[in-house]
Amino acid sequence: MSRPTAGPYRPDFVETTGVSVLREDLHSVHLIHSRPVPRSLRRALRSFHGKEVVFHRAEPGTDATRRWADVPAEASDTPESLGRLRNLPPEDRALRDVLRIAVNAGATDCTIWPVGPVTWAVSLRVAGCLRTIGTLPDPLARRIVRRIVVRSALDPLDRERPQDGMLAVPWHPNLRFRVAILDTGPAPVAAIRILSRAVPPPPALGYPPAVTATILEALRAPHGLVLFSGPTGSGKTTGIATFMVLLSAAGRKIITLEDPVEYRIPGALQVERAGREGIDLIAAAMRQDPDVIVLGEARTHTHGRQLRHAVETGHLVVSSVHARGLAGTWTRMRHLGVDAASLARRTLVVVDQTLNPAGDGLRVRAWETPWRHQGPT
Repeated sequence: MSRPTAGPYRPDFVETTGVSVLREDLHSVHLIHSRPVPRSLRRALRSFHGKEVVFHRAEPGTDATRRWADVPAEASDTPESLGRLRNLPPEDRALRDVLRIAVNAGATDCTIWPVGPVTWAVSLRVAGCLRTIGTLPDPLARRIVRRIVVRSALDPLDRERPQDGMLAVPWHPNLRFRVAILDTGPAPVAAIRILSRAVPPPPALGYPPAVTATILEALRAPHGLVLFSGPTGSGKTTGIATFMVLLSAAGRKIITLEDPVEYRIPGALQVERAGREGIDLIAAAMRQDPDVIVLGEARTHTHGRQLRHAVETGHLVVSSVHARGLAGTWTRMRHLGVDAASLARRTLVVVDQTLNPAGDGLRVRAWETPWRHQGPT
């Protein structure tokens, strides 16, 4: 987890004190000094970084500033970005490091959660597999989560309900970060979904040509249900957005009800359904005269009722569910209070997808229901 970093201190501070940063990781920072460091300055530096500070004495005659010539800076550490980062608080710097590591690892999700009374873990989900990449001290981890809440425009005082939002950071302009905050009692924990700002085409996501053709054929129908299923992080929302971009470009009017809106689809009406989860939201969507209704992931009984009412309106409906396989999808629907047999009669295609643990792409299968060629009833 440690990495070289360009010094966060101003050049005049380094010249005056002889102190510079050698390296930094999520829970400690190593400083190099060319002359004795007063106790008061040591205390100030520990307070500034908000983490453990380890001091290393430079060899006699060595200027601490010159040690940086041998430490490679990261590609994104341009002089302009370093100037902006000098004044970042410790929690923002740590959050930036966590996101950078997650993005470089190709992770779909990043979680920050407590694993002990004084220790938190930072875990990434890469190719569907969860792995812990480091730990954080409790005070810094709490500050990071609070910072995530604030940057996501969520309510820091709402400790009763789970909250979802989009994290706004300037460090990755080509990416979007969906945030889920859950209060566990002692402290809120954070899960971050990493999304691309641009919606990639189906081949770039790993959809085989035959599966793509099956999905597109179903999406040409005037009514019925196209359901995407799969485990967490398998790309269901991304897949739906990809095909909705194609439908929107073909002139179909699309309205999406999501919580939160993860991808911006050109030409579509996109509505946050958080806090407005009754079936009256479906009636409001009907009055917008859509050709296609996209419902965010069905997770609760309320979502299940929304899905059933949307399908019964006679529109084309697209949604997703956490399940594995065709049988698992219908079982999950029953758990959400939906009559699976009735829903199946209106279902055109179930797209089941999982990430290959070996990291070599997406495994996708599209099941056409027995009623597909008879037309939904």
